[in-house]
Amino acid sequence: MTIKLPETLRPYAAKRWLWAYGTLAAIVLLLAVAWNVEFERAMPRQKLPAAAQEFLSTHYPQEKVALVRWEYEEFGITYQVVFSNGTKVEFLRNGEMKKVKSRLHPVPEAVVPEAICSYVAETFPGTFITEIEHKRHEWKVELNNMVELSFDDRGFYLTDYDD
Repeated sequence: MTIKLPETLRPYAAKRWLWAYGTLAAIVLLLAVAWNVEFERAMPRQKLPAAAQEFLSTHYPQEKVALVRWEYEEFGITYQVVFSNGTKVEFLRNGEMKKVKSRLHPVPEAVVPEAICSYVAETFPGTFITEIEHKRHEWKVELNNMVELSFDDRGFYLTDYDD
């Protein structure tokens, strides 16, 4: 058994569907905008997580910090430290090193896993690492001759080579 709407209510039924689709479209648009929201602000070095402060004092004790920045992007918090010589170090929320990037200076060998250091020294003599990034199950390395290497996190074997 179907119920028929009276002729006087039919225009309002169409408006109800229009209102429902309009509301759904507005919600989808707001979620899309919220997904791409990024916040960043400067902060003092003392407010970095303890692990990040220890990393900086161990590997960059003499470098002068130019900027410390707190960033919220892709639903995660990261910290970025920029030194006066142009070197940038990024940390995860817990203070774990995410990325070290330097244009002219080598990345400290203590930051790079030993297997990657030995592979670069044997395969590319006379070069040094200018950038290293640790992602989930992968290490990405860039050398001063613009060669990019990717290593597996578990066995430290080469997974990608880009020159």
